[in-house]
Amino acid sequence: MKLIRSIIFAIIILYIQVFVFSPIDALGLLPNLVIGYLIYLNIYNNQMPGLLISFFLGLALDLTTPFTIGMNAGLFVLLTFIVKQTHNLIDKEKFLNNIFAIVTLNVIYFFSVYVIQSIADSFSANMLWQFFLNVIINTIISIIVAFILIILHQLKITLDETVS
Repeated sequence: MKLIRSIIFAIIILYIQVFVFSPIDALGLLPNLVIGYLIYLNIYNNQMPGLLISFFLGLALDLTTPFTIGMNAGLFVLLTFIVKQTHNLIDKEKFLNNIFAIVTLNVIYFFSVYVIQSIADSFSANMLWQFFLNVIINTIISIIVAFILIILHQLKITLDETVS
């Protein structure tokens, strides 16, 4: 049941990312909901399902932007591995520790994207500006997405099948 819920959330997040946030791409700043979802996914699932969902989610996102084939899939698997290895070490009761972990994941992701784009295109000062803005905006989005999904996960919804 947990795996099915994770796959459904992944499809919803991917749908919102591709169809709602892709047209918003202004000044090279693209809100990325997937990082917040990866944090949630890897806190509440075992490593293998988390790695598989992360890989296929990254691959699906890569298919929407042909020049990045494989980049998101590889980075999402790396982020999944980092979250799985470190989330037990973090005191999850302290809000600032969680914020620091989310900021770190966003810096790792966008620094990797920045390096790959610098190699592919060529370095420009505008890319450095986009890097910092992407980290700030997506950290805020990741915090919101992760905490909304964690709250939804903690809700216990059952269907009462008794008929009167």
